[in-house]
Amino acid sequence: MFFPRQMPAAKKVLEEKIKKGITTSQEKANELKRSLKDVTKDTIPAFKRLLKNKSLDFLVIGDIFMFLQFGAFSFFPKIFAMMYRKTDTVIGQIYGGFTCVGFIVGLVLGSILLKRKEWPRTLRERM
Repeated sequence: MFFPRQMPAAKKVLEEKIKKGITTSQEKANELKRSLKDVTKDTIPAFKRLLKNKSLDFLVIGDIFMFLQFGAFSFFPKIFAMMYRKTDTVIGQIYGGFTCVGFIVGLVLGSILLKRKEWPRTLRERM
């Protein structure tokens, strides 16, 4: 919408690559004059790769649970007060317990999953 179709220096960078012999003029023409069909063909596999990215998947799932928690935060006390006839103090303690348990379980599961993940060699050397 408000983004340019190509980066401002794209033509200049491609011309420099052609001069250095890194790319051909045919690659330049293909890159700068792509149709919507070509862009769509590239976008679908990229989207599939994003869906297979475990780190992104867990971040999105965590965000979903966080939004559900904050969405329920405003209705949770009233529902508990009406259904179980509890006072605000008891409801706060119950909600705090749920939050602490959820935090601990998420922290442990996240640690286990990250430990099991096979990191690339360069990252393992940095750790």
